[in-house]
Amino acid sequence: MDTGDELIALELSSSAFADRERTEAFHQIYGREILKLEIEPLPDTALQIDMKLRALPGMSVAAATASPIFCRHTEAMIDNDDPVLVFNLDGTAIHNQNGHETCLGPGEAVLTTNGLPGTATNPTTRRVVTWRISRALIAPLVRNFDDAIGRPLDRGNPALSLFLDYLGIVNERQTLANAAMRRAVVNHMIDLGALVLGATPDAVELANMRGVAAARMRSIKTHIRAQFGNPGLSLDSVAAKQGISKSYVRRLFEAEGTSFTEFVLNQRLASAYKMLTAKPCRPLDQRNRTPVRVQRHLVLQPQLSACLRCVPVRYSHAQVSRRRADDLTVANEKAPPSGSAFCLSRMVRAAQPE
Repeated sequence: MDTGDELIALELSSSAFADRERTEAFHQIYGREILKLEIEPLPDTALQIDMKLRALPGMSVAAATASPIFCRHTEAMIDNDDPVLVFNLDGTAIHNQNGHETCLGPGEAVLTTNGLPGTATNPTTRRVVTWRISRALIAPLVRNFDDAIGRPLDRGNPALSLFLDYLGIVNERQTLANAAMRRAVVNHMIDLGALVLGATPDAVELANMRGVAAARMRSIKTHIRAQFGNPGLSLDSVAAKQGISKSYVRRLFEAEGTSFTEFVLNQRLASAYKMLTAKPCRPLDQRNRTPVRVQRHLVLQPQLSACLRCVPVRYSHAQVSRRRADDLTVANEKAPPSGSAFCLSRMVRAAQPE
């Protein structure tokens, strides 16, 4: 699985082929050549597979929706011994490999390998995510690695949800535009994958410092970006959502040279700036409350006030951060007419989260 140092993105769909030739064409072009699988639709069903593939150095991720099918990985198709973690998101499946038969329901997972023959049957339409990783990168970090092949994974393992959540980063092309970041993501995935499979003590220690910290931080930032307009957002609420301590959240932000409070405030200010500059001011109807000009300072529309967690108040110039005022002051500082959606001449400092 040599992808160089680049992010490779592919999208595969059986819909690209005419109905009468769909099964054979998809089987030949994608099944045998790319997926290394013999693929057959179950009786009285039409083949429908939609798949997104993302490949990074030493690993790849596939997300697929498939109609009821039977898949076979034969001896003749074996050209590597890479392990493949299979996460069943929806539907059911039966995997047979390494002398084990594993039935998967929604939210369950199994470890498979490209190095052994095996089969998989989807009795129903199924949504699945797979993670393929070079054996040399993962096997030394896992206790009794070979014994786990073909067996179901512990769905109660907290690392499982953390792993699946972090997998989404492979779709963030801007994040992965940097080669160093791509290599870091691979290392984080290896750390989390080892925890999912049963890491050695040394691997657990490394994972907690590296992969777990990165996955937690990504999850925290995603939650903040979704909730920054919520007045109830606080360090307490975020820590509770993540199931971790407040001090751990603080340490994660400190490791990036910032703080929880600063990150939340920046998200709110960036959103406010976007709202203020997105389109020209226009009059509000009575339902949205007509702004009232208060001397040279602003009165905010209710939505913006909620976003900034503040009420329209007057501040003296000494109370307003000069740096933030420079960032967010509109070029024309003359107050617009009182009928405009926003009257902005100076920035109002937002109440900071606790």
